[in-house]
Amino acid sequence: MKNPPRISRFTLSDLNDDVLRDICDHLIIWAQSQPTGSCAKKRAPLKALSLVDRRLRALVAPQIFKKVIISGSGGRSQCLPNGDWKTAHRALSDLSNNPTIITYIKSLRFDIYGSEAPNRPAFSQDMHQFVAFLCKLPSLQRLVIYIPKPHVDGFQSAFRHIDTDSPFLFPNIKTLVFHPFTLSLLDRCPNVEEVCMHVPHWSRGFNRESPETMEAFRRELVATAKRAKKATHFDASGHWSVEHITDLVKAAPQLERLNMRGHARHYDGAFYEIMQALGSFEGLRRLDVEDASELGLGFKGGHMCGNAYFGPDGERLHRQLKKDREDAEETAAKLAFQNIASLRELWVGDYAKAERKEGYTAWTWRRSWDLVKDQIEK
Repeated sequence: MKNPPRISRFTLSDLNDDVLRDICDHLIIWAQSQPTGSCAKKRAPLKALSLVDRRLRALVAPQIFKKVIISGSGGRSQCLPNGDWKTAHRALSDLSNNPTIITYIKSLRFDIYGSEAPNRPAFSQDMHQFVAFLCKLPSLQRLVIYIPKPHVDGFQSAFRHIDTDSPFLFPNIKTLVFHPFTLSLLDRCPNVEEVCMHVPHWSRGFNRESPETMEAFRRELVATAKRAKKATHFDASGHWSVEHITDLVKAAPQLERLNMRGHARHYDGAFYEIMQALGSFEGLRRLDVEDASELGLGFKGGHMCGNAYFGPDGERLHRQLKKDREDAEETAAKLAFQNIASLRELWVGDYAKAERKEGYTAWTWRRSWDLVKDQIEK
């Protein structure tokens, strides 16, 4: 009796390039759909695929280097108030030495500073290397940049060194996440469509307890909105009030999406008054507001002690908490949709989304811990 013919194993290397690219595309979509912090996110399937052989690495390189993050080395950066430039130098040098990889970079996040303010100005050679690298990225569409106040002068000086007869521009950048300390960067991004101002108390070196904070936020809000003339998506955190909304409507009436994150998670104006002011936007289609417990609508969150939910009355407390939260979310939706005629989507916190279809007055809810909220600073 003859043995059956041996069938050779089929491996990834046997597939043609088009099929492999399709597999890579599906891996990207699958990984992006996983919750933040999940094992799937941490495994980085494309990176693992790139380690198989040179051919696969060449195929996945455009996707791997599409989004580049240069950040401090974990907890080490917290101990380096002047920035983890050792890590930055290594990353900038390695990337700059490969002209092909530079063309793949569409998104760059630069965050090498800790939470404490720098105690000296930036070294000119540090900023010059970083700015020179920025200006080499022909495909850059998204820039997330964290520069603390004491180092802003060095950052701007490095750009002046690059400028010739006219300022160097980034015409392809559509998304910019920055702090108003570096507001001049907006002038170099004439086509930016999505703008995110850093949270004041996250911005390294910003005194959130200063009595001038409210007025500073107002000035920054207006200045940013006026300079970003093509922006349709605006994201900012601060002391939101009716006055701030009124100023924003005048400065950027073209906005279609607004993310209002509060200072220390709350607003400095009544929620219903803020919604009335937002009604002045003629084309606002999506609005993101704080969690229901921060809106002043009668819901203050659950019990501080979680043990209450494991006692004999725990199930009833859970039901009551859920009902109170959903009642507050419904009130928020009612105020938003009734006052903002163009509104189609409302996010209350990170896990509750209300949608209203074109031509309808009613809205539908989707509430789930698995909702993945798109945010431009991520």
